[in-house]
Amino acid sequence: MSPKEGMVDVFIEAFIKDFNNKTKAQNTERTNIIGEIDALNKRYQNALLKNADGEMADDDFQEVKKLTKGKIEVLERRLNDLAVVGTEIKDLVASTLKKVANIDRRYENGDIEEKRLIVSSMFPDFLEFDGTQHRTPRLNSAIALIYQNNSKLQGKKMGQVYRF
Repeated sequence: MSPKEGMVDVFIEAFIKDFNNKTKAQNTERTNIIGEIDALNKRYQNALLKNADGEMADDDFQEVKKLTKGKIEVLERRLNDLAVVGTEIKDLVASTLKKVANIDRRYENGDIEEKRLIVSSMFPDFLEFDGTQHRTPRLNSAIALIYQNNSKLQGKKMGQVYRF
């Protein structure tokens, strides 16, 4: 059982595209928070310059400093709470899927524990064996996508129609 040529690469690209679509809102929020922090830092810098030039009273400067630093701390906590989106996700997915693509060789060369691990990861529900046959209610969805038949793929066909 080995995947068709190129299926792993197709799956990697599809996964990365879906991942980027799912994290687009998070990246937008991260950009907005960074923009707010920059604006508050500029406001603080302007207040500092005005205070140094004598255009702003010390009490007013302390109030601006307290407000801006407080808001910056809150925004930085929100920024830290957002999960870090790794730029190395493509490499991580590629290496993992290459391992999955070579699962047949790993199974053939592995010991009993590795074989058990491979079978249990491919068939997450109970594997039923009656002595002569085996079956399982479902196959792992990632494995099913990688090993699927090309005839089951949906997509827009870009061929030309010829009429004779």
